[in-house]
Amino acid sequence: MARIQIELPEQFLFSTDIPIYITHINKAQHLDNAALIGLLS
Repeated sequence: MARIQIELPEQFLFSTDIPIYITHINKAQHLDNAALIGLLS
């Protein structure tokens, strides 16, 4: 699959900091999908 490049704006209208805890990380050392949904909802 070809890679695409997305141009980001110089300034974002909104930003936030969301803490990620060790309980959000799965056994493969990645952010768990279910944890991501919980963080975003």
